[in-house]
Amino acid sequence: MNKLRRMYDFYVRHVSTEDTTSLAYYFILSLIPAATLLASFAQMLHFDLAKDTSVIKTVFNENIANSVIELLTSRSVSYYSIITLLICLYVCSKGIYRVTRTVDYMYKVDPKPYMPARFTAALNTLLLVILILGLMVLMTIVPFILNFLNLGPIWSLIQFGGGFFFVLIIMLIMFKVVPSIPLTLKEIYKGALVTSVLFILIIFGFSIYLRFANYTTIYGPFASVAVLLLMFDFFAKAIYIGFAVNALDQYIM
Repeated sequence: MNKLRRMYDFYVRHVSTEDTTSLAYYFILSLIPAATLLASFAQMLHFDLAKDTSVIKTVFNENIANSVIELLTSRSVSYYSIITLLICLYVCSKGIYRVTRTVDYMYKVDPKPYMPARFTAALNTLLLVILILGLMVLMTIVPFILNFLNLGPIWSLIQFGGGFFFVLIIMLIMFKVVPSIPLTLKEIYKGALVTSVLFILIIFGFSIYLRFANYTTIYGPFASVAVLLLMFDFFAKAIYIGFAVNALDQYIM
């Protein structure tokens, strides 16, 4: 109980409401640009993202999911100009920059000057996009490898975990590249695990809540955005809680 209390005090001391709210806003702002970047890199590699859209349908409601999937599977994305892709990268990097600044405060790391920090955030964003795309490619290839080795039941176990394994790996990547100090897997796995569990609980909780709540009565056509913003606010809190778990474990305990 004391451990949870210290965890809560540490989180409140380092993460403000402005941090989580702005991160939720950047999540929404980055949704389409991030999909554009993924689709562009996928087409460069001649990889069909249509095979990996089940996770998107699980996380987002129907309208948002269909919009993202349509962009991911579009054949015209490769004709976007390099300027458009750079703008997408810049928009996506705003969220990473915000998280890095808060996380460095948790780890007691002196903040970088603005321009180097923004450049580093853009590089980290690009790295995250490439690694996520690589993960999606791997999820397509692994079943064939496991079946070839007569290890099909292992893939069945991974599929049973569904989005949890996908979220966990992404969180491990994020918790590794975002802080401005080098961290080992041992130093980040606890926070990544906590955040991944919270993500699944948030998605499950919202799926139940939306069966009874009717946002369209209040927000009309903007209901999807309102729900998404609220969900992403919880996601932002879960991410910062994970970082706080790692920072507290390394520097306080």
